[in-house]
Amino acid sequence: MNLNGEVERLHDDPCSGWCTTRQWGDSRCKGCGRYENEIAQWSSLSVVYRKLRVLENSEEGYPIRHMNKKGWRPVPVNLIELP
Repeated sequence: MNLNGEVERLHDDPCSGWCTTRQWGDSRCKGCGRYENEIAQWSSLSVVYRKLRVLENSEEGYPIRHMNKKGWRPVPVNLIELP
């Protein structure tokens, strides 16, 4: 990752800036698809593991920043419809 926060390698942090594990206590982030323990230990995980998680989460439809154009930001989704 460069100083602008842009992804340069597949094993860079896939965070899209909408972490639900820290804000809402979810076990799996709805922003990038990583689990809470993966987020906390991301830099100490092996490069191969990180690459595979990025590919797996992308395949599952999570909006990781590796697969989006520069300047892209996710659009929040209303999870609960209020009457």
